[in-house]
Amino acid sequence: MRGLGWERWGAVSGIIFVVLIVVGFTLLPQDPGSEGTAQEFTDFFTDNRNPNPMSVGTALVALAGFFFLWFVGALWARLRQAEGAPGWGSGVAFAGGVAYVVLLFMATSANVAMSNSLSRYDNFQVDPNSGMVLRGMSYWLLGHAGVAAGVLISATSAVAIKTRVFPLWLAWPGFAVAVLSVLAIFLWYFIWLVWLWVLLTSVLMLIRRTDAAQPST
Repeated sequence: MRGLGWERWGAVSGIIFVVLIVVGFTLLPQDPGSEGTAQEFTDFFTDNRNPNPMSVGTALVALAGFFFLWFVGALWARLRQAEGAPGWGSGVAFAGGVAYVVLLFMATSANVAMSNSLSRYDNFQVDPNSGMVLRGMSYWLLGHAGVAAGVLISATSAVAIKTRVFPLWLAWPGFAVAVLSVLAIFLWYFIWLVWLWVLLTSVLMLIRRTDAAQPST
């Protein structure tokens, strides 16, 4: 397969990632929240033992991560070609993308751990306090994933401004998206902006040829 074919596959993978992760997160149920009692959390974990929307949603997020890595690889190749040596911007973007998906995997794993253990082990007893810890860990891991996504988006935007590998209407707002993505550590729903950015970037990778971008002078 030629390089352009791989890049198009990476762009399509980015679109598939967005579809899968939106559906996956939509399926993940909400816990009783900060004011929930121990009994409410026990019922929450018991009601969400496998098979259930939580396990299906977690599996879809994991599958989304598979496609995201293909997207990141294709994005790195396009940035590196436009940037030239030494390619620090494309390297930083790639590192941010890999860190994002690793933290995303960790967040969803912590999220489903208690309910999965209840289904997997016959003698397992739900501990609501441990469950709360795992849910809190999942929240913070998702926030840290937002920080990593901010690295990916800001580095890509910087390279795009320098080389015009992507249009400026995507590059400049990309910095705002990166900042809001970092703030996902406090307000996790900002992470949805990352998915919108991936979708737009993937579409542009499909419709814009690599050699169409020229470095700015």
